[in-house]
Amino acid sequence: MVRLLASRVSLWSRERKLRLFLELFDPGPETTVLDVGVTDAAFGAGSTDNYFEARYPWPDRITAVGTTGLALDTGIVEIQVIAHL
Repeated sequence: MVRLLASRVSLWSRERKLRLFLELFDPGPETTVLDVGVTDAAFGAGSTDNYFEARYPWPDRITAVGTTGLALDTGIVEIQVIAHL
């Protein structure tokens, strides 16, 4: 129950953030976007990970950066960063 609620709140938050981003910056098909913090989890089935990549109108204009092997299959440029602490 708590997990379902957390997932719904996360989805609502991500939808709101994407709407705000699209309204404020008015990107188009020529706009490139850097998304830092993608994961190896696919969006959907209760997961809100990588929501931006799944819903952004021009996914081929995204450069996605994360610390894990990425699970994206959309033509997005993927960069894996290995942190040395």
